[in-house]
Amino acid sequence: MLEIGTGFHPELTGRENIYLNGAILGMNRREIDRKLDEIIDFSGVEQYIDTPVKRYSSGMYVRLAFGVAAHLESEILIIDEVLAVGDAEFQRKCLGKMGDAKTKDGRTVLFVSHNMAAVTTLCQRAILLEKGEMAFDGPAREGVEQYLQSNNPDVNQEKSWLPGEGPGDYRGQLSQVMVAPASGNIFSVSAGLRLDFRLVSRTPGLRINLAFEIITPDQILVLQHGIALADGKAVEPGNYEISVDIPGNLLNKGQYLVNVWLGGSFRPVKRFENVIGFTIEHTQIDHIMVALPGILRPVLEYQLKFTSSVSDSPNE
Repeated sequence: MLEIGTGFHPELTGRENIYLNGAILGMNRREIDRKLDEIIDFSGVEQYIDTPVKRYSSGMYVRLAFGVAAHLESEILIIDEVLAVGDAEFQRKCLGKMGDAKTKDGRTVLFVSHNMAAVTTLCQRAILLEKGEMAFDGPAREGVEQYLQSNNPDVNQEKSWLPGEGPGDYRGQLSQVMVAPASGNIFSVSAGLRLDFRLVSRTPGLRINLAFEIITPDQILVLQHGIALADGKAVEPGNYEISVDIPGNLLNKGQYLVNVWLGGSFRPVKRFENVIGFTIEHTQIDHIMVALPGILRPVLEYQLKFTSSVSDSPNE
């Protein structure tokens, strides 16, 4: 599957294109008859299945095309970046279908993608290619981490710019972004974080909103927050420092990146990706020695109450 919808004819209906596309992909008519209802149900376009596909939206078109290809009973399924299109619900459905092909049908799925969340969800093994050579072959999570590290060589805990060179424009620019442990010297689960932003406003009457995102390396949004300087009123030209603390026992062990936004009088809104990054290490929390999965790692309070005793005899 290199290009979803290859072989679809715009003048034919969805039903007719299922047979046409299925034949192109190597399915005989009996196979298509047997899979027809399942393909239509998967695509979610049953109401328009007898309408020419030239009248379909791009989402409907992609859903139907993937439905045909995904139901082809091949021993090896090679999928190259086909999930770059479609909405989030459709992508989850496609991942589920590919997961079923792997686990329930026992088929081999070779999944080529730059979507790290999809790779870690679907795959156990990853092969990283670099300049035509194999740079890694092993567990998917380790492969993803190596890929992200190789593609973010300049991401660090502090980023500064010379005057006039920072992200932004003539109205206002970032001059520095930093992250540090809120307590101690180690980024740990319990230490918390302090984010520092320095920016310069050069235009009288400028309104500035600053926001930030904390994301995982595979682009999963963890937290978004921000502030309107001067309560949303115009700020006078000059240098500004903004600091914010993120409490400890919130983020789990792992790597994180910070995106920064400038808004207010900025049209369009300025968004700067992967400005800085940091890695949180696991520390013992309560009696738990090992790192637990997930993005959040709060300390929760439990209430234990003894209600009554039980008899040793099952008859009492």
